[in-house]
Amino acid sequence: MRYCVIGVLLSSVCPRDDLRSRPDSSSAERHVGHRVEVTTPDPALSARTIELALDNVAQGGKPFACIVVSAEDGDVLVEATNQVAQSGDKSAHAEIVAIRELASRGREDLSGCIAYVTAYPCPMCLGALYYAEPDLVVYAASREEEGEHYEDGGRYMRLLTFYDEYAKPVEERSLPAVRGEVDDPTVPFRTWTAEHGDE
Repeated sequence: MRYCVIGVLLSSVCPRDDLRSRPDSSSAERHVGHRVEVTTPDPALSARTIELALDNVAQGGKPFACIVVSAEDGDVLVEATNQVAQSGDKSAHAEIVAIRELASRGREDLSGCIAYVTAYPCPMCLGALYYAEPDLVVYAASREEEGEHYEDGGRYMRLLTFYDEYAKPVEERSLPAVRGEVDDPTVPFRTWTAEHGDE
């Protein structure tokens, strides 16, 4: 099986795919209800994410890129880079830029794809990838390696502690959150389920 990767988006989108892997896996199996056989990641695609990240830094951007490729034939579907600095959009990480670009072309998810990324995804991108469901994520640098040279935290977190925030009870998280008083807060969900069933 060949790869489908989430690619790095530069100033314009390139017709490439990008591959990604999970930690400590030269070949990987997907364990969400079923398994997908995946061949060894392509080092050239991982190297490409580094090249794209460096190009983005030279253009005033942050050092991250994503390539999405087809797992069936290895075609590059998209290349994307982190566009936070260029756009002012805090959510414009490379993985999310790639997912959005593919969605604009009519692709609803990344099944049958491999996403290659410069570094193991931050919690925001990791969540996006769980929803997008690529067959594999291949990362060049670990978060620990990245953290030795780069910090991308903010008022409520630091990168290496960010993952731990999600496991905490709501009231113990750094980001303040309280419940608003609403008579029937679940009515939108019941309505959707009544209309769509088990979709």
